[in-house]
Amino acid sequence: MFSTKLVATFATLAAFAASAVANPDAVSLQGRAELGEMVKPKAGTVWKVGTTMPVWWFLDYLAPDRYDGKLYLNYAGEGPSGDHHTGNAPIASGFDVMTGKLDILVPNVKPGDQYTITLYTGEKQLTEPSHEFTITQV
Repeated sequence: MFSTKLVATFATLAAFAASAVANPDAVSLQGRAELGEMVKPKAGTVWKVGTTMPVWWFLDYLAPDRYDGKLYLNYAGEGPSGDHHTGNAPIASGFDVMTGKLDILVPNVKPGDQYTITLYTGEKQLTEPSHEFTITQV
């Protein structure tokens, strides 16, 4: 009886793993949000233009196009969704999103305290926007 339950458990895990490989977009873990989480920058963090700052994120699934990571700097409160990219180009691109972190050079943007970061791969948004943080001039 024990071995039957064990075999059934392994069969279920194998089926889940096969579906994840076949269609990673369709995989969601029970109780988890579809979008990953931006861990850094945290709320209240202050970035200075021209410095290098860490960005960390957590994904609980294997992202498609994992080597086409893009980080966008957003300014909250503008645009139809409440956030808009501060420029058409990402502030970092072409990295493996599964590493979970990247150091970026803070771009020369208008000082403000409602900035967020969002992670994409291709056109697919992978994370919720980060908590709001501040960017100042040096």
